[in-house]
Amino acid sequence: MFHWDKAMNSLNISAGQILSLFRSMRDVQLVLPGLPVQQATAYLCQFQQQKGAATVAAFHMHKSQRLAFYCSEPKLVGLEQADKIFEQGLVFVESMGFLLADLDVHLLPEKDRSMLWSSLPLAEGISSDDGKDHDGQEAAKSTQNLDMSTTGTDHHKPVQHEVTPNPLPAGPASLGKDHNVADPTDNQVQQHAENTDDLLAAVEALRSKRPGFHARKRAMNMEEFRNRCRHLQQNIGRILASL
Repeated sequence: MFHWDKAMNSLNISAGQILSLFRSMRDVQLVLPGLPVQQATAYLCQFQQQKGAATVAAFHMHKSQRLAFYCSEPKLVGLEQADKIFEQGLVFVESMGFLLADLDVHLLPEKDRSMLWSSLPLAEGISSDDGKDHDGQEAAKSTQNLDMSTTGTDHHKPVQHEVTPNPLPAGPASLGKDHNVADPTDNQVQQHAENTDDLLAAVEALRSKRPGFHARKRAMNMEEFRNRCRHLQQNIGRILASL
């Protein structure tokens, strides 16, 4: 199980501590408790600590400019149990509609690994000022539209007010790619995306040069298959309930 640790704002670890790091191949619309529906990028990171390995699923909520960290339960396990917890993290993130790709940090030289880690928002977190500025701009834009709708020479026309949709039920749920909304992102997010895409291209180049390299495939037993089916059914229920 993974639970939202709202006290976490970043992963204060070095690139050398990372055991595995996955990133979603595309953004998905997601709704979390207390946050509006919006585009999100998913990460799954497992890193080494003194007493074992920790696994964290993180969701970068673009509109709110916030990181939501979901920690495994228990938070620390021995290295012999790390693979099992990481598999549970994959099921948890993929059940919300994300398709994860291995960034293969273990293939990168130390310098490139550090550069990749520092380019992601997980390392230093997202400043709360960014979210406040974004919300302030949206509020100012709405006020400006309202003022423009109430002015003019024809005072007999009805005033058009923007209708706010009813909030969706609390809980993480994917709305699917058919409901994508083109929300503009700020320059900081675009810069992160461009830097990360360049580094991912470098990773692919390194992978193609390795002789005899094959994509890693995970064997799935019957119990894991049933668990995935159960998580998928629960997620579909949440999606249908939110419509």
